[in-house]
Amino acid sequence: MPPAGQSSAIPFASVITPTRGRPELLIRALSSLVAQDDPAWEAIVVDDGDGEGAAAAEAFGDRRVRTLHRPGRGVAEARIAGIAVARGELVCWLDDDDWWDDPRHLSLLRGAAAARDAFFYRSGWIVTEADGREVGREAFDLDATCGSLRVNNTILTSSIAYPRALHETLGPLDPACGGYCDWDFLVRMCEAGLEPRRLPGPGVCYSVRGAENLSATIDAPARLQSFNTFAAKHSLDIVIANHVTIHRVLTDAPEGWQEVDGALQRTFAFPSYADGATFVQRVAALAEAEDHHPDVELGYRKVTLSWSTHSAGGITDRDRDLARKSAALADRVPRITVEVEDGVALVTINRPDRLNALDTQTFEELDALTRDLPQRDDVGAVVLTGAGRAFCTGADLKSFADDVDIDDPAAVRDYLRFVGGFVRRWTAFELPTIAAVNGLALGGGANLALACDLVLMREGAKIAQTYVQRGLIVDMGGTYFLPRLVGRARANELALLGDEVGAEDAVAMGLANRVVPAAEWDETIRDWGRRLAGGARGAQRMIKTGLLAAPFMDLETTLEWEAFGIATAFQSDDLREALAAFREKREPRFGKT
Repeated sequence: MPPAGQSSAIPFASVITPTRGRPELLIRALSSLVAQDDPAWEAIVVDDGDGEGAAAAEAFGDRRVRTLHRPGRGVAEARIAGIAVARGELVCWLDDDDWWDDPRHLSLLRGAAAARDAFFYRSGWIVTEADGREVGREAFDLDATCGSLRVNNTILTSSIAYPRALHETLGPLDPACGGYCDWDFLVRMCEAGLEPRRLPGPGVCYSVRGAENLSATIDAPARLQSFNTFAAKHSLDIVIANHVTIHRVLTDAPEGWQEVDGALQRTFAFPSYADGATFVQRVAALAEAEDHHPDVELGYRKVTLSWSTHSAGGITDRDRDLARKSAALADRVPRITVEVEDGVALVTINRPDRLNALDTQTFEELDALTRDLPQRDDVGAVVLTGAGRAFCTGADLKSFADDVDIDDPAAVRDYLRFVGGFVRRWTAFELPTIAAVNGLALGGGANLALACDLVLMREGAKIAQTYVQRGLIVDMGGTYFLPRLVGRARANELALLGDEVGAEDAVAMGLANRVVPAAEWDETIRDWGRRLAGGARGAQRMIKTGLLAAPFMDLETTLEWEAFGIATAFQSDDLREALAAFREKREPRFGKT
């Protein structure tokens, strides 16, 4: 129960913080609690070490912070002890080396927790620290579902919140799962019918400090035993853990392997954690198909694979073959996902850790779709969106600098011509396209949306021509699209100032077709996609061609073009089907023409 005088209409929060021998980091975590704009919390610091953390917490001087000393019992037992004495209706986790970066974090968790059919989490940042200072941070912006949690834990531990009453029905955390007790409880909540619910915006910072991290203090054999216990408990055959060593996962590799203890081993480096996780999941599919599972160590931006049949004869040809196949996957982690349903291809730019910025590979994969999708009989329309909280934030400037000699004007011009070729093909895509702008659409991402035939914006989404803020000029067709959509005066305002435009204003000025409430988002984009996919393909293609050419035609030319188009349509199977449907008083069933 909350302290006396505290209303329980919105659950009071108990924040559980295990610690061991890092008082200076613990104080930072507690300070982030004090900085919250919501005062309805208590913190329970459980010291698993020599008492240094408990002493620091007591000296912290905030009466809302309580301490326990449970030396040498492990992180799972520390969390269990804290939860056992918690008075709040809502349990929140905050590790001693992490901190809450958003002062609204607790109020968002408490506000959402009135719904008892879910547990809650937020995205955040992986912060690399060295010598007591931050040297870099990377967005950790991955979604989680009950299905995905059986493959990979994509939730930062220090962002989790759930009703404390769940421990009365599901029991305490499982000490046998050790450092995986948090992941185990997430899966148990899913198995009990609760869904993970992601709350908006990043709220948590996860510190990466090498050997100082809590997970790194657990010896490898104990960690492996805990992992195997967790995996067996839930019958998980393919699993990945965040930033720690794991077992029984799968991956791939080209040249560069070494023989280590009778196995082929190789370490792959990736630009982000998400790329490494995607790589492992793709190799998992390969290994499942081959029924041959390597050992895997998934670290921060790296994956180490070991392939071996453990046969008396040592490494086999099968090991070598799977190593080569897996390497090919590591070399090129896909940037785009395509899902087809009811005639609609949902195309997702899948770089959430980079806010779906466009690098060379992303351009190439999108460009390939302009050739491949029109050849498919099961696709009649395309919906383009982004993974995570962004639609697309334009060019990946780091990748651009790696791929192009930016000091050579000719090289830069050639690259932009390559990009321009993609924009031309996407704009003239044979299939009708919808930009489903789910979040930020900045720079080239904004113009990628404008290159689509229709633009839907989720409430809260924003669009902006941010080039001038980086000392650049508008590209990806923005100079063409903007004045035609909003007029010269408004185009000047958008391009010269680079301000963000909200969804409602974007619709009002002609940049988008519709603002869609968040609760209706998925169904709306599916419905619009299905309506386009069920349309007359030949007529749609000619309509797109005419509207694109319209700015360059006078009235005489336009009327002549329309006459040609109508005459062509009268010879089509689509028109004959439309007339038959009219006579039979039914909806037309157009084919691929």
